[in-house]
Amino acid sequence: MPITEVDDYYLCFPEGDPDYNTMNVQDRTYLLKELLLEIDSRNLNCEERFKNIKTAQEDFKEINQRDLDTKSGMCRTNSNGPCRYD
Repeated sequence: MPITEVDDYYLCFPEGDPDYNTMNVQDRTYLLKELLLEIDSRNLNCEERFKNIKTAQEDFKEINQRDLDTKSGMCRTNSNGPCRYD
């Protein structure tokens, strides 16, 4: 697929593609150069465009924290209600 037809998400996060992770260093470097040129030509700000999307690492940390809180007996509270154990 031509780089001009790739969606914004892939341009910003190519490491999410399994094929990207299996590329050799030379191919990956060439692809990153092409992605950066396309990001520039689209005037795309990846941080601003996808600021509301959690990374897998952030999501994983949140899940682990919730699991730890449940196992340790921690409860979630909010200003309108009682303590909840999820």
